Amino acid sequence: MQGSDFIPLYSSLENVYDNIDDRIAKVHLPRYKEIARKFKEVYGEDPEYFSRAPGRVNIIGEHIDYCGYAVLPAAIERDMVIAFKESKDLAIEVHNMNEKEYKHLKFPLDKDVKFLESKEDKWVNYFLAAFRHIAQLKAPKLEKGFKVLIDSVVPVNSGVSSSAAFSVSSTLIPLTVYGLRDKYTRSEMVGHIVEYERSVGVACGGMDQTISVFAEAGTAKLIEFNPVKATTVKVPPMYLSLIHISEPTRPLYISYAVFCLKKKKKKK
Repeated sequence: MQGSDFIPLYSSLENVYDNIDDRIAKVHLPRYKEIARKFKEVYGEDPEYFSRAPGRVNIIGEHIDYCGYAVLPAAIERDMVIAFKESKDLAIEVHNMNEKEYKHLKFPLDKDVKFLESKEDKWVNYFLAAFRHIAQLKAPKLEKGFKVLIDSVVPVNSGVSSSAAFSVSSTLIPLTVYGLRDKYTRSEMVGHIVEYERSVGVACGGMDQTISVFAEAGTAKLIEFNPVKATTVKVPPMYLSLIHISEPTRPLYISYAVFCLKKKKKKK
C-alpha cells in the first residue's frame, strides 16, 4: 500500500499530478485557479483547502468485488476536486461549478441531517453521507460548519466511478475541518465509505473506493478483500488507452490517489 497510513496534505500540484506534456501549467493550475475564483464569487472569501479524488478504470475483474474476489483497477487523471473552507456559521453550504444542473444547497450542522428525496437534489446525498458518518463516529462537538464548491471532470454514468470520487473527496472535508485527517487511516476510510455509499443506494463492493484512496502514479493495484489489501502492479510509462470515456482521442493518465491541498496564501 502507499507509504503513509493517512491522507497527505500538500501545498503544490506538483506533488499530485504528473507533468506530462506540461499539463500542470496548461490544464490543472488554470482549473484550480478558476475553482478558487468561483469560490470567492459565491462565498465572498477564498477557499482554504482543496480535496481531490480520482476516477478509475478496471483492468481485470469486473463486478466481482461485490463477492469478495480480487480486482485490478488503476486510477485515472480525471478527478473530483472540492474547494472548501471552515465556517463559523453552524451550517453546511454546497455549491457546484455546474450551476445549470446542480443548485446551491444549505443544511443545518446536524449529525443526523436528512438525505434529500427529490430527484434533482439526490446527488448531494453522497456528500451528506460522508459528513454524517464522520460527525457521528469521529467528530467532537460540532462547532464549525463549512462552505464547499464542487468541480468534477469524471463523467457520470460512464463506468469510471464518479460516485466513489465524490464520496472520497467529500470525506476529507469533515476530517480536515475537525482535525481528524491524521487520525483516520486509509483502510478505515475505505471500509466506511463503502458503507455509506450503500446507504445512498449504490451497489458497490469496495474496488472503486480502495483504488481512489490507495492509487499511485504509474501503477495499477491488485486489490484483495477480507481484509482489504492493495498490492502495487507496475504499468509501463505510457498513455493508458484501455477505454474511451467521452473524448475518444484523449489518452488516460494513470493517476495519484486522493489528497488534500492547502491553498497558498497570497503575499501582501
